[in-house]
Amino acid sequence: MKKFAAVLLCGIMTLALAACGGGGTKGGESADVSGEIIDTGVFSALLPDGWYNYPVKDMTSDNPDTLDPDALRFCKNMTSEEEIFDTAYLQINRYDTDAMILDMRDMYDDVQDVSFDVDGNTWEGFTGKYGEYMNFIIMSTRTDCIFYVSGVMNGSKSNFSFNDADVLAILASCRLD
Repeated sequence: MKKFAAVLLCGIMTLALAACGGGGTKGGESADVSGEIIDTGVFSALLPDGWYNYPVKDMTSDNPDTLDPDALRFCKNMTSEEEIFDTAYLQINRYDTDAMILDMRDMYDDVQDVSFDVDGNTWEGFTGKYGEYMNFIIMSTRTDCIFYVSGVMNGSKSNFSFNDADVLAILASCRLD
């Protein structure tokens, strides 16, 4: 009888852990996270404390120092630009609602679909491995734009998941100016 109870308890715990993880739907609101709002002049997002705003250059400009007003890149636990390849990061791009966005799933291994809500906005996309790195692409289509967020979830100095309060706060904070 004790073995049966132990097996039953293990089964219940396994189901509970499976229900908490994975790419299911997250509901509700993001947690209070401190940081500063970074504004590109086109859109803004929260840069949480402990994250670094890595400049995104505008590839269409004749001036190589011009920043892209439609992109922000935030790196977790990065203290200098030399650490860019050692940290987890996400890049937020803003597109018009009629933009054609390619499905990049074929570039990755072990692709898993993800879909979740943050503060009333649905984010959909996927995670996938590229070499040793877990990459992701998620999008949220709004009435006035598409927020396209991509990046690497693991690095030798940092990592994150979509359940992390700071990541949820970044996604919740994406706003057009």
